[in-house]
Amino acid sequence: MSALVDAFDRFTTTAFRLETLPAYDVPEEPRQLDDFVAGLPVPERSVRTSKWLARMATTTVAGKAWSRLRVISDRPTPYERWELDRFVESQACGEQIRIIVREDHLDLVGRDFWLFDAGQPHRLDTRWWRSMVAGHRSAGTSTRRVRVVTEPLTDYTRFELAVYPDLVAAGEDI
Repeated sequence: MSALVDAFDRFTTTAFRLETLPAYDVPEEPRQLDDFVAGLPVPERSVRTSKWLARMATTTVAGKAWSRLRVISDRPTPYERWELDRFVESQACGEQIRIIVREDHLDLVGRDFWLFDAGQPHRLDTRWWRSMVAGHRSAGTSTRRVRVVTEPLTDYTRFELAVYPDLVAAGEDI
């Protein structure tokens, strides 16, 4: 996972995330999600309590841009509802978030990726990638094919990643 963490430290202008799955298996999240679904109070999420939000706020002030395209279900899953609720804090830290409906964009489903500096991707540590894919499978989702991208993206490669349904801009073939 250090390659991904390093990419967050190295990017100079933009960090873009495409999120398409109905849920993610992140170790820190199940308790917070369960509390949200049960209607219980959720812990404060701010630059004071979240290293992620602090990183986003600090880099935004330094002139870097964060953006995300989140694909959600027409009837959002509990995870998607919880995530939508948390977007407020992310946007307050500078992230630009766009939302589209999964049923209108089925060609995007399962093609999650991070793209840094609009064309200079990193290569994910394959052990981390495999564990992430295993988590997706245990959550009832799947990843079809992953394309290794190690070179700076050309305009064609950016187009290819945006259009072809079986490509993700990180990892290795699974």
